[in-house]
Amino acid sequence: MTAPASVRRPPGRPRSPDADRAILDAAVEILAEKGFGGLTASAVVERSGVARATVYRRYPTRDALVLAAAASVKGRPPYELTGDVVADIRTGSRDAQRVFADPTFRSFLPTFVAEAVANPEAARRVTARLSPNHRGVAIEYAATAATAGLRTDIDPEVVPTILLGSMMYRLLSTGEPADEAFTEDVVEVLLAGLRSQT
Repeated sequence: MTAPASVRRPPGRPRSPDADRAILDAAVEILAEKGFGGLTASAVVERSGVARATVYRRYPTRDALVLAAAASVKGRPPYELTGDVVADIRTGSRDAQRVFADPTFRSFLPTFVAEAVANPEAARRVTARLSPNHRGVAIEYAATAATAGLRTDIDPEVVPTILLGSMMYRLLSTGEPADEAFTEDVVEVLLAGLRSQT
């Protein structure tokens, strides 16, 4: 299928500083249009105008290209964990809100959900790129919950999963990403529950 004129790139090699951006933009567009199965080096070469050798030099495997595209979709580096789990939960919620509000991420999301159902192992690798702090927050919670006055009788993975899950469900149920008020409410409800000792 020929790419629309709005997304086709001129033939020839972009200059080296532009090549990586052209490759990743093409990969994200292909993923959104055709899913994981449609992402091939040939498709990226055709869409981006970058030489095949350049694509393979930067991304020697399809998996490397998929993971790089996933990181590109997020569009920002992971926030730094501080050791203050309550502060990091708040920071993580704001970061997730911005990611789910991004149009590029939302165009990629249906493809990712379909792949997650069909190929859980691939989904875990992509999730690690999209949400690199998910595991970090869980580890931080396990290590610091007691001193922070938070419950220690829950699976730490629940904490980041509630944050991200609420953002996902808000988008799926309303078609709109969470706003700041919704995000703050989720954090307050989560922290109230975490502070409840039983």
